[in-house]
Amino acid sequence: MSEDNILLQKSLAGDQTAFDLLISRYLKIIYSVALHYVKDADEASDVAQDAVIKIWKNLKRFDQDKNFKPWVVRIVSNTALDWLKKKKPLLFSELEIEDADALAAVLPDPTPSANAELERRELAQAVKQAMDLLPKQDRIILHLRYELELTFKEIGEQLGKAMETVKSRHARAILKLKTLLDPKEF
Repeated sequence: MSEDNILLQKSLAGDQTAFDLLISRYLKIIYSVALHYVKDADEASDVAQDAVIKIWKNLKRFDQDKNFKPWVVRIVSNTALDWLKKKKPLLFSELEIEDADALAAVLPDPTPSANAELERRELAQAVKQAMDLLPKQDRIILHLRYELELTFKEIGEQLGKAMETVKSRHARAILKLKTLLDPKEF
């Protein structure tokens, strides 16, 4: 039995400390997802807090045969989307530089030098600009894969799509991204 499942069992039995430990394991992800959607640190904290309450209230509904992380990400995403619907129109447009940095980290860097940090930032900016040109679904898949480090199976569960569909969309998104970037950047 995984540590998450042990903490889940204890939480369901009313052990508040176990629930606190369980949430602390996912707090960074919860906040990161909230911030990705609302783009404001204070609002992201509020969304994260609302999401934790929803997780607590719905813990009995969690299917323990599944992975806990995608379930948490889905609750936070839905909470953030509800928050945005109440606050303002939903904007999926821009990824933060940090998101682009995570994606740029998978691109090879053949010539590390004293200017590596500047080159990395320039590449990250180019990736961010190229990401802005991708369809929303492709940006979401790349964000879930590289920023939140979800597996293809977890992304499929999150988006309600087959794992093979997610893999092929991911591969196509990477190819689109490469064609949008200047080949000299590789």
